[in-house]
Amino acid sequence: MIPAAAPNEAREHIDRVHELLGESERNYDRDGLPLIGGANIMSAGVRRALASSLNSRPRVRSLAERLAGPRDAADEVEVIAKALMARLFSAQFAEVRVLSGSLANLHVYMTLAEPGDVVMALPKVNGGHFSHNSQGAAGMYRLVCEPIPCHPGMQVIDYESLARDMDRLKPRLVIVGSSLPLVSFDVSRLAAMAHAVGATLIYDAAHVAGLIAGGRFQDPLAEGADLVTLSTYKTLNGPAGGAILTNDLDIAERLDRVVSPGLTANFDMARVAGLAVACAELLEFGQEYAVDCIENATQLAGELVEQGISVWSPDGGASFTASHLMAIDTHEWSDTRECVRQAHACNIFTSPVPLPEKPKGGIRIGVHQLTRLGMRQTEMKEVAQLIAAGLREPSRSDAIRKEIRLFRANFQHIGYSLD
Repeated sequence: MIPAAAPNEAREHIDRVHELLGESERNYDRDGLPLIGGANIMSAGVRRALASSLNSRPRVRSLAERLAGPRDAADEVEVIAKALMARLFSAQFAEVRVLSGSLANLHVYMTLAEPGDVVMALPKVNGGHFSHNSQGAAGMYRLVCEPIPCHPGMQVIDYESLARDMDRLKPRLVIVGSSLPLVSFDVSRLAAMAHAVGATLIYDAAHVAGLIAGGRFQDPLAEGADLVTLSTYKTLNGPAGGAILTNDLDIAERLDRVVSPGLTANFDMARVAGLAVACAELLEFGQEYAVDCIENATQLAGELVEQGISVWSPDGGASFTASHLMAIDTHEWSDTRECVRQAHACNIFTSPVPLPEKPKGGIRIGVHQLTRLGMRQTEMKEVAQLIAAGLREPSRSDAIRKEIRLFRANFQHIGYSLD
């Protein structure tokens, strides 16, 4: 039996939880520089949908079954979310019920492959996500994980070597997509290669979904990918979750059965409602948002170089990014994770990332949250100066934190929304 709470114990726990929530919101949403590639901030409209009472009334059964019964307003929310998501990506089918990008990948594996089948994906050091590899969903489903070869020290696929490996391994699935997507992939070439050996090509757009929706990165479905998986936050600006897109209706039907009744007994319709709002905002503002993200990233990378910070090039050349992300090469420091901790002490929020042939890895920087807060190319010089100070002057963390708070005072409104 669970012991009864001591007098006021429950209130103390509740107060502490709300205190911690307030601290986190102050640091990330008001006073700091949020540069984490795998995070974002939601508009008031998305937050309002997410906080609705729908989140305590989960939905069960397929949408078709529910629509055949008595009308429920909540079911129309899913209809809207699916239609808007499909429209954003010019897809025939959109699955919006899955709870994360990793689970979206698992749903696809269970739809298209059997344990023991070979899956080829980028290794982690070249940007591949753990859900594509043996330590994540692919390995846990007992797929045999083989690496997609890249040119040494780069993020660029070695297509000739890959063709030979695919002919030898006969993979069932080929996955492209990156946790550090700095360059686009030759999707049409990859699709032709995959289909020639009977494989299905999956494009994981977790980090670049918003840029794709805005028409400013690449269009994987139009270029030949069989499916696209993605996260619904990051650059898509919605609540945490996942989605799957395809133009293949046979795959869509099989996927629907895996989602429900297979892996989803019920799901949070409030999250789907928040996703619908985020998709509507991207239909209105997505092109502008994608352009601003990429321009800010290009500008910030150049400004960091001006500050003497080494920015990693994914193709071994002078270019640093074609997306909203970049990577700082931390070779001048003894420990990358300590650099991240130093920056965090200054309210500069980043994350470590592996880099090929860089034993210390690097630091991943994303500008998509700063962009939503109204920062443009003119602000990237000061952002670069603050990042450089945070990494190089740990003894000044209190002063740098105050500088950032003053800088952030002018950037409190979340843009690209109808709030």
